[in-house]
Amino acid sequence: MKILPEVLRILVRGPYTERYPKVENPPAPGYRGRPRIDPEKCTGCGTCARACPTGAIVLSDSGGERRVEVLYGWCILCGKCAEVCPYEAVGMSEDYEHYSSSSSVGVSEVSLKLRRCRLCGGPIAPIKLIEEIEGKLREEKLEDAVALSDLCPSCREILLALVVSQRLAPQSRKERT
Repeated sequence: MKILPEVLRILVRGPYTERYPKVENPPAPGYRGRPRIDPEKCTGCGTCARACPTGAIVLSDSGGERRVEVLYGWCILCGKCAEVCPYEAVGMSEDYEHYSSSSSVGVSEVSLKLRRCRLCGGPIAPIKLIEEIEGKLREEKLEDAVALSDLCPSCREILLALVVSQRLAPQSRKERT
């Protein structure tokens, strides 16, 4: 019987709370929501993926492109990805709604073209990342290193081994004579 006055009050005034889907609740100040990747700033370096404790950020190379995906079903909203991104391409939104309980749903995605090796044609890294590195090498006046940026690690190793063997070959001939 004690509940009857409360029921009558709710019927007259309405409920104490707003109905969520109809009335949006703003997040609290400083709320850290889902991460968002800015496609203009992202170079595909993978720093965010290495820092993610749950593996919610996935890099995949196929068809001449690198895809950077955020799997929101795995994301724990820790913000490590935004903290470590050297290009400030990852930011935390105020968005807190998850539309899927599936851990494989990738809702934030960036695709970047890969540069191919000058010798073997294999993929090296995203073009934006290599251009960023080349710019820093030019600032440091390391033009010889810029020339190697068009080679994959395997071809670079072979080329450097050839250079070293050619430099050592004349010395070994002099030692024999």
